[in-house]
Amino acid sequence: MKRSILATAALVAITAGSVGLAAPAALAKPGHQHGSTTHQHGPATHGSHRLSNAQRQVQREVARKDSQLSRVLGFHGYTVLGADDAAAVGANVAADQAALAALGDQVAATTSVDEVRAVARQVHAVRPPAYHLNINDLRRAARVQSTLADVTTLLADLSAAADALEAQGVDVTLLRAAIDAATQVLHDVSTAATTATDLARALTALSTHADQHAALDATASAAQALAASDAGVQAAQDALAALATPVAP
Repeated sequence: MKRSILATAALVAITAGSVGLAAPAALAKPGHQHGSTTHQHGPATHGSHRLSNAQRQVQREVARKDSQLSRVLGFHGYTVLGADDAAAVGANVAADQAALAALGDQVAATTSVDEVRAVARQVHAVRPPAYHLNINDLRRAARVQSTLADVTTLLADLSAAADALEAQGVDVTLLRAAIDAATQVLHDVSTAATTATDLARALTALSTHADQHAALDATASAAQALAASDAGVQAAQDALAALATPVAP
């Protein structure tokens, strides 16, 4: 009987110990669940983070370039432009800012990183610093136009002098020929200068390097043609001087 009681007690003790050890383990299981509803770190979540990060980067670049464009109208070169040239640059800047804003809206609506990259390439193509070159080219074209206007006025004065001499019975055939030749050269210069000005006014932050070089080349060509016209103007002046100089008896 005593043995039976001891055996029973031992069995109860072993059973109680097993239950005591098993219970904490059973209770611990719910606290360490890593199911899909508690901690989701799957490909879809990672892709969403990549997309949002890429979008933020492009939107920051849009904001940075918009700020650069806003400062263009404060450039010293801009403040000394003529009214028409300044108006053209102001309109171009506004158009560039509108294009940037549209790109910002477009990147916000993207649904993949590849789409973001495509928009980022368009944002990269916007080059606000290009306005330094654009404005300087406009100023050079304006100087050509100003000098052309002065030379045109000079030829008009020479033509008036020829009229006066002709009224006095002086043969002004050579003078007229020199004035006509110089006037024709200036007409070609005027065409080149107008082309240069139009190209310079069309330049924006989105203009390609090829567009910029074309405008610069046009301005340089107009300036060279104007310099070459000096010879014709000088010939007309010399012809007038010869007619005004008294002939020795």
